[in-house]
Amino acid sequence: MRFLYYLITATFNVYTAIVFVDLILSWFPIRSLYRLREWTSRLTEPLLAPIRRVIPTALGLDFSPAILLILINLLEKLLLTLLFWFA
Repeated sequence: MRFLYYLITATFNVYTAIVFVDLILSWFPIRSLYRLREWTSRLTEPLLAPIRRVIPTALGLDFSPAILLILINLLEKLLLTLLFWFA
């Protein structure tokens, strides 16, 4: 049971970090980090695109990464609650 808890937590922490890295790299387009940005975009864009379709940018600001992070956090809490409930 502990293993599943750590696996779920680690998975969501890694994906959260990837979203943050992608966000920071989008603010500072550094040519030498282009491949890293390409990789993070491939991992985050499938979840960010539907959010962007529902919530457009406001005043040039894209809130989709913040909304994605909130949804990731809620999903993690839901999975951990279900894990403890079935334990």
